[in-house]
Formats: sequence, C-alpha cells, structure tokens
Amino acid sequence: MATKRDYYEVLGVNRSASSDEIKKAYRKIAMKYHPDQNPGDAVAEEKFKEAAEAYEILSDTQKKTQYDQFGHQAFGAGGFGGGFGGGFRNASDIFEEFSFSGGLGDILSEMMGGGRRRNGPRKGSDLRYDLQVEFEEAALGSTRTLTFNRNDKDGKEKIKLKIPAGIETGSRQRIAGKGEEGFQGGPPGDLIIVFHVREHAIFKRSELEIILEAPIPFHIALLGGQITIPTLHGEVSLKIPAGTKNGKTFSLRGQGINDEAHGYGKGDQHVIVNIEVPSKLGRKDKKAFEKICSGLSDDIFDESNKFKKEVESFNKRKQKIKDNE
Repeated sequence: MATKRDYYEVLGVNRSASSDEIKKAYRKIAMKYHPDQNPGDAVAEEKFKEAAEAYEILSDTQKKTQYDQFGHQAFGAGGFGGGFGGGFRNASDIFEEFSFSGGLGDILSEMMGGGRRRNGPRKGSDLRYDLQVEFEEAALGSTRTLTFNRNDKDGKEKIKLKIPAGIETGSRQRIAGKGEEGFQGGPPGDLIIVFHVREHAIFKRSELEIILEAPIPFHIALLGGQITIPTLHGEVSLKIPAGTKNGKTFSLRGQGINDEAHGYGKGDQHVIVNIEVPSKLGRKDKKAFEKICSGLSDDIFDESNKFKKEVESFNKRKQKIKDNE
C-alpha cells in the first residue's frame, strides 16, 4: 500500500499557512489537474482527488487541528475515513466552491466511481466555446451576446453571457442545458465557455495583483512631487518622495482585481517607477541644466561615491597581488 503524502505537501503550503493561502493553493492545483483540462489522464485524475482530499481536511479548522496533532492516523487507517465530510459529498462538491458556474458533478461523479447506466437516459454532449476577451472585461466583468451553433438544431442560437470580474486565461464558465440534446429522454448537455484574455499595453496581472510600470520625469524623482496613476477603478494621485530611485515600487491597496469569479476578494496594484531622462534637449534647456549641475557637489551622489570606493579597493588588491609576484 502506497504511503499517503503529507496534506501540506500536496497543496504546496507550509503548516503556518492561512485559510486563504490554503484555499488559493488548492484552487491552483484543482484548475491544473481538472478533468476537463486533462481528459483521459489517470495521473492528473489522482492528483486532483489527492488535492481535494487534502483541502477537505485543511480547510476545516477542527480536522486541521486533529491532523496537525496526529497526522493521517487521526482519520483512521485509510487516512481519510468516512468519505468527504464537512458538507462535501465528494470531490465535485469541493470544486464547486471555487466555480462560478455549476455542472461539474456529472464528470466527477463518474471519475469518483458513480457512473450512470448506459442503457437508460443519458445527458447530451457538452459544447465548447472559446471566447477572446479584453483585459478590462476580464478584470472588471462584462456582458457579451454569444452566437453559436448546436449540431442537433437548425440555425444559430444566441445567449447573453455575464462575464464575472476576475476571470483569467483558462477560466471556464458552464451554461447548463445549452449543449447537445440528451439521449433517450436525458437532459441536454452544457455549453462550456473557455476564456482567453488578451494582454494589455500597460497593465500586467499576477493573480489578483496588478503591476504597472510608470515613467516619471527625473526632476520629480529628484525633488519629489505628485503623479497621476491609472488603475482599474479610476485615477489616483501618488506621492513621490524626493530622492526616489529607479525601480522603486509603490503599492496601492485595494486597486487590483476584484475577484467575483471565485470569491477571493480584492488585490492591490503595484506601481514600479521608471525614471525618465529626456533624450533631447533644446539649447536653452541644456544651458539651464549645465548652470544648475555646475554647482552640484559630488558628495550628494551616494551610489556613485560607493562605486568609486569599491573600484579603489579593487585596484589596491590587484596591485598588492602584482607586487607579491
């Protein structure tokens, strides 16, 4: 009999992980090894079930405490006695907590050993619709009207789709009853929307966080000042302290993705400043800068002075080696 892996190891979190971190880790694994993503892959199926089992224990405060004290023995020799507890009947129930649509039960019930009889009514086949959406639609939510063909019906069908805020490339939304007709009186299949999010020119996304690289004039970095920063939720004013260095990151709380799709809350926006030096100067501007710079002391350039000292030390050590030859 194979040894069961530690539940924290399965989810890739440490024992001090918060409930949100555990939930977040489980969602990543569940999406990666979801049966829709890995049809016919037995290894992915096992990893999916293993993650569901680990999450069922670690997401329950009482069970987590028991597991932390006694390990797998806390739940009997099988390590997970009594099936899925805590209100979950099976892995599909757990996964539904993270889904913004329903309908995974049919797939997972067969995977978990609850397949239907083949000689009775059977559900129709699912249809897949790949939908390209703009970054703003994925981040803020949107509404689209989709037109698609169903093989068992003449003509095209239209539906109004609500895109929840927080989706990302690979996210799926299931529209119940919009797939192929069922067999022998069975229910119709579902329409599965697979989202593909286009990249944005200035905003980058990392989970619920938004990354923005913002150019700022060098004189504002030097003297300090205010700059206007665009966010998903409107423009905000950002204070730049005097002496700000290139690459400095400022965080704007609550200005990231508002995850309606999975219920993970709201992220932040992180602004990385890129100090801009003008590439072209007119004669008048050049003379003005020359006048200002001629009165500057070298002592104010900390990094340059530090660099010079390191170079001097390097040259001394190199000379000492040469003298000892």
